[in-house]
Parts: sequence; C-alpha cells; structure tokens
Amino acid sequence: MKKFLLLVFLFFFSSNFFSEDIKKINLKAVSIFLDAYDFHIDEVEQKLLEEIQARPEQPLPYFYLSYLKLWSYASDKKQEDFVTLIDYSEKALEKLKIFEQSNEATVYFYIGMTLGIRGFARLIRSDNLKAFWEIKNSKSYLQDALKLNPKLVDPELILGLYEYSFAFAPGVYKWALYLFGFQTNQEEAIKKIKNAFQKGKYLKNEAAFYLSLIYINSEFNPNEAEKHIKYLLKKFPNNPIFSYVYAIYLMKNNNSQKASSVLEKILEKDCDNFLQLYAYSYFLLGDCYFKLGEYLKAIENYSAFLDKTKEKSYSNIAYYRTALCYKFLGDEKNFESNLKKISDVAVENSEDLYAARKAENYLKENISDIELELIKTDNLISSGKYSEAIETLIAIENDVIHSDQKAILHLYKAIAFCFLEDYENCENEALKVFNFEVKNERWTYPFACYYLAYSYKKMNNIEEYEKYIKKALSYSDYDFFEILTPKINGLKRIK
Repeated sequence: MKKFLLLVFLFFFSSNFFSEDIKKINLKAVSIFLDAYDFHIDEVEQKLLEEIQARPEQPLPYFYLSYLKLWSYASDKKQEDFVTLIDYSEKALEKLKIFEQSNEATVYFYIGMTLGIRGFARLIRSDNLKAFWEIKNSKSYLQDALKLNPKLVDPELILGLYEYSFAFAPGVYKWALYLFGFQTNQEEAIKKIKNAFQKGKYLKNEAAFYLSLIYINSEFNPNEAEKHIKYLLKKFPNNPIFSYVYAIYLMKNNNSQKASSVLEKILEKDCDNFLQLYAYSYFLLGDCYFKLGEYLKAIENYSAFLDKTKEKSYSNIAYYRTALCYKFLGDEKNFESNLKKISDVAVENSEDLYAARKAENYLKENISDIELELIKTDNLISSGKYSEAIETLIAIENDVIHSDQKAILHLYKAIAFCFLEDYENCENEALKVFNFEVKNERWTYPFACYYLAYSYKKMNNIEEYEKYIKKALSYSDYDFFEILTPKINGLKRIK
C-alpha cells in the first residue's frame, strides 16, 4: 500500500484560487495560509481559528484547517488529527455548498478539493471504499469546474494526480476503482500535471512539487526532477519537505556528501509537527554517512531513526546497515546483536526483505571479506567515486569465487562505467553478468538488463535497447524491485 499512497504524502493545494465572491469574504484567510509554506504551522492554525471566531460564516478557514490536518495526519497518523480533519472538512462543505447554486467554477473547485482531502485521509487509514467514494465525488466537482470555465487549467493537476496515483493500487482494489470510474493512464496523467505547471495560474507550486516526486520516485528523470525541486527551493528555501525531497534527489544521483548537508540543516530545528518526516531524515542521513564511510555518524543517525520512527518500514535495513557499520569498525558483538533485531514479519518494502534474508544468512555463516569489499564498492558508487570503485573491483576480481559475487562485481563495474558515460565498457560488463548462474542475488539480472538498455539507448542502438528493456520488465519478485522499476519507467519515457 506504500506505493499506492506515494502521492498522498503532504497533499499540497493552492492558496490563491478564488471566485470574486469568495475572495471578498475570505481574503484574510488566504493571506494567513500563505505562511504555511514557510512552515509557520502553529501560527497559521491559530490565526485561522481566530478568523473563524471573527467570521464564522466563511468556508475557507475551515478548508485550510482541514488541509493542515491532512499534512500532519499523513506524516504522523494521529487519530485526533483525523477526527479534527473530518470535522473541519464537514463544516467547510456545509458553508461552500451555500455558494454552489452560483455555478461558479471556483466554488466547485473548492468543494472538489475538500472532498479530496477527506478521501486521501481515508486512504491513509485504509478505509478504502469510503475513500474511493469521496474521491469519486471530488473528481466530479473538479470536472464540473473545468466545464464551467474551460480556460481553467489548474484542476487538471488534481485529476492527473488521481489518475496517476491509482495506477499503483494493489490488484485487489482495481475492481473497485473500475466501478468508481477511475482511469489509470500514467502517461496522460503526467501530461495533465505538466499542463498545470506550465499553464496553470494558481497551482504551479503544487504541480512542481508533484512532478519532482514523480521524476524522483516513479519515473526517474534526474534533469526534470532537479528543475522542479530547485524551482520550489528558490521560492521556499526553509521548507523542510522540499529540502527532504531534494536530499532524496541528491542521493539518487550519487551525491551523498551534499545530501548529508541538506539533511543536517533540516534536523537543526526542533519540530513538533511532521515527526515522521524528521525520523526519515535521520534514516537518510544515516545512509549518507554509511555510503561515505563515516560509520560512527551512520550508527548515531540510524539509532535516532529507530528511536523516533512510528513506522515499521526501513527498520530492518537500518538495523542491517548499523550491523555492517559495526562490522567495518571491527565490533563483532554489536554486528551480531543488530542482525538479531531484524525481523521478516510484516515487512513492507524490498529493502527490508533483503535485510531480513541477509541477516539470516550472516547469523548462520559470517559475512566474507569479499562481500564487505563489494559493499564498500557499492558505497563508492553511491558517493560518486566511480573510477575508485572500478579500481577496487579490478583489484579484487581474481579473489572472487562464488557466482553470485561475480555477477555483483561485473554489475557494479557496469554501473560505474555507465555513470562515467563509458557505454561500451558498461555494455561489456553488464553482459558478463549473465555468464553466472546466481543462486540468491537474482536482482543482478534485471539490473544488468536495465544498464544494457540504458547504454544501448545512449548509443542509439534501438533494437538492442528494446530487447533489454523488455527483458528487464520480464523479471518479477526480486530484491530492490521498488528501486529499479522507477528507473525503467523513466528510461522508457526519455526521448
């Protein structure tokens, strides 16, 4: 369900979208909400409550309060936030519907947005059928807004997000989505979101945010991701959500050093809101230091994550990498104790599954020196040290005995050559992966296919590109599936 909710996290809406009648009534509420982008959350909430006391007939203060509660509920999953969100949204709908008979596009827009808030909140708590019903009604109002004002582009963002995010719904929910009239054409959905960014008047920031998420997490495209997240950071440099997304972008582009600086800045400030975002920031900072070989700092940040997180996700991989840090530091006792903390129960992502499998293996038979060297080499690649990684792999190649390790070695060589834009050597090394019959590291095959496809596309060998992209897609149920799939999606869409 994590992928299904990818685009739910912190559902940003416009703060400028009004009809003239609503604008006259709610102008102060709108100006108040603008401060939320600079993360003055408590102050904004208090001022909106004061606005309700002064003008209880206004709908928009209730809308924005429910919106703020969605932010916090999406992050921290507190029941009281959900209850308050539903209460504020009901009051917003009650007051907005007084204006519905005016047939103004923006009234329909706000009704659709309010229903969307309720629907996404229900998705987060897995109340899926009620959620689909709320979102179905939201979609209807947003479509009516477009009909009432054909020049209005901004609602296309929300409609595009519905269409795009529901493509990640588990198969068990596909029938319900079909019955509720939802389509899941990702390509068309991206076009709508892009159109809102390029031509929209009111939702440009929100479109940029979601495009950055899509191009980082679902349709990996570094250039597009950088363009949209930097657009936001230029306007809102102190927003920790945008900074967090930027850190993910940097890590996926093998710039762990810069990502660590961004994450350190996020964590400089104490925050009572968005506690899970801060917990995940500690996890990512631990990853940065792990990849940079600063193992004591990595341990410190993994420990902070494990102490603060309210979610089970990424706990296994945090314990696993903590164990490896201790191993690199020569501390066998803590290496083993952290492996024993890893569980394979209710695991939600492929990295945690991988950690559980590895922990079981290493508790039976200790990790070999060659495996440690391969992990260090992977970290060199993740830190942008491609030439050093290749030199290390060449140095240990004759000592590698097991087929699984040989496949990993040649794959890592291929990846390093790819980042150096040496596509012929990338091709040569990636093809060697298939010379070995792997037992446990089946993920090496689809990854090798991806880097072959990438190299062939860069070398304009379209026939071989299509062959290996198809082959990459033929694999299923392998480690790091969630990591490779966005890369494949992004490669397919890059012209």
